[in-house]
Amino acid sequence: MKKIYDNNPYLILGVHRSGTSLMSRIFEKAGVFTGKNQNINNEAKFFFDLNNQTLKKNNSTAYNFGTFLSKLQNEKFINEQAEQLKKTVEKKINSNFFGIKKLIKYQFAEEKIKWGFKDPRTVLLLPVWEKIFAEAKLLIIFRNPVDVCMSIYYFEQKRYLNKLKKRPDLKFEMQLENAFEVWENFTKILLATSKSDNHNSLTVKYEDLSKNEVIQNIIEFTESKTDTKEIAKMIKRKTTAYKKPEGYERFLKLVKNDELVNKVYPDSEF
Repeated sequence: MKKIYDNNPYLILGVHRSGTSLMSRIFEKAGVFTGKNQNINNEAKFFFDLNNQTLKKNNSTAYNFGTFLSKLQNEKFINEQAEQLKKTVEKKINSNFFGIKKLIKYQFAEEKIKWGFKDPRTVLLLPVWEKIFAEAKLLIIFRNPVDVCMSIYYFEQKRYLNKLKKRPDLKFEMQLENAFEVWENFTKILLATSKSDNHNSLTVKYEDLSKNEVIQNIIEFTESKTDTKEIAKMIKRKTTAYKKPEGYERFLKLVKNDELVNKVYPDSEF
């Protein structure tokens, strides 16, 4: 039986709330299978769980990952994590990610199946996944910090209010400054990855997705025959009128004076 996972995947990389869900849907339209059993954020449960469990056992989370990043400085640690994940991938990917229908279809297909997955946590685990998928193709997406942080803030606030019904003593801990720290750490990794010559990668900005040139680059990157108009229909820039939370002006000043922000978004007016 052919092994689908022998074909190196597309990895969609970006910070939380940066457009990775949209990119996953675009990839599906372009003929890239992104997994069965996806959650509401278009993340295949199989890889989402692997990333989440790896962070958790190393005393880290999707937003608090300093401990894990420090451990990644040790090559032995990377190899150990990769070995553990590879065993699970080899054992369960066919049934848990692809599913029997996709496997049967692939057995009789002449062309190699294109597949990949998205989960912001993959950015943190990238050195580990690169040990398993050495020739993975990387789609790197950036989004401006104000939109990202506001989206994270209200996304987490919604989750908090739902949990508050059962846990009235719970405190809301996601402030705009916390979200900005997450954006900074992810963006540093993404910048370093985008500048590396070791990858087959495409870098885009969320703000540029509606441009024909960018859409065409995505189609070529996914080796798709999809019409640019089909992709363009999926890209609708939403402007959400978020209410400015307490501390917004202080946060905005922090963003405007940040060296990394000015490097990635030098011409933006926030």
